[in-house]
Amino acid sequence: MIVNWNFELTNLALAGVALWALLFARRQVGEMRASNRKLAESAASQERQMRANVLLALDQRWESEPLISQRAEMQRVMDEVFVQIRAGAPDADMAQIRRLSAGVFVEMLELWMRTAPGEYLRLFQICGFFETVGYSVRAGYITIGDIHQLFGVSIIAAATVFRPFIQKLLREGADRSLYENFLWLVSEVEKREATCLAPSACGAEGPNRAETVELRSSLIKL
Repeated sequence: MIVNWNFELTNLALAGVALWALLFARRQVGEMRASNRKLAESAASQERQMRANVLLALDQRWESEPLISQRAEMQRVMDEVFVQIRAGAPDADMAQIRRLSAGVFVEMLELWMRTAPGEYLRLFQICGFFETVGYSVRAGYITIGDIHQLFGVSIIAAATVFRPFIQKLLREGADRSLYENFLWLVSEVEKREATCLAPSACGAEGPNRAETVELRSSLIKL
């Protein structure tokens, strides 16, 4: 009888130990999950802060010299070319004007490259800025949605002026990396623009469509 009683006590002790081990393990799992959740939240917070810092740096650069002066010069040149195109095609929409103006901008940039290299290089600082922006997106520092919302109109405007000329240089044997990130950025923004034909299609990340259509020739940031 004493043996049986000792056996029962042993079984109870083992059961108690097993229960304690189970409760301890559950507590450890809970603490690990909470710790992982905090780590994930911290990582997400750091990522948002990094994006905010990059966007702020880009915005500050965009709104400072020498880019302000170059944007004003670009706007002047675009206005002159578009007035010329509209005079010959008064019913053309903005997409048609962009296509018709491509050759004019190529000739203009070729002329400046030969006769006014200083002004040519200064004007290309806008293109260089968007080369940096494109690299930042491709490297994962910021999202294409961020850039589409902030600079979408300006990117389309810069593409109108620079892309035909850059593509001509590439066809003529220029290094394939010439403004590679800028050209990629333009392509990505145009894809998003194509999906934003309906006013609500882009949600919070998309620009106002009526404003976008009217500002195609503008370098003003949304």
